[in-house]
Amino acid sequence: MSELQIALNQVDVAIAEHQSLVDGLFDDGHRRLWETASRKLQSLRTIRRELQSELAGSKG
Repeated sequence: MSELQIALNQVDVAIAEHQSLVDGLFDDGHRRLWETASRKLQSLRTIRRELQSELAGSKG
């Protein structure tokens, strides 16, 4: 498994964990924390797209 694939897997795990946190904060009404966590989740998704792009480029 390449370093890019490992990094992508780690980001996938972080996204799943963070999504759970975001959902919990929203359900509990913690708006300010939810906004911060949502921005972090968006950053993780951006990183994931970049890693996927690099991985696709290295295979092609």
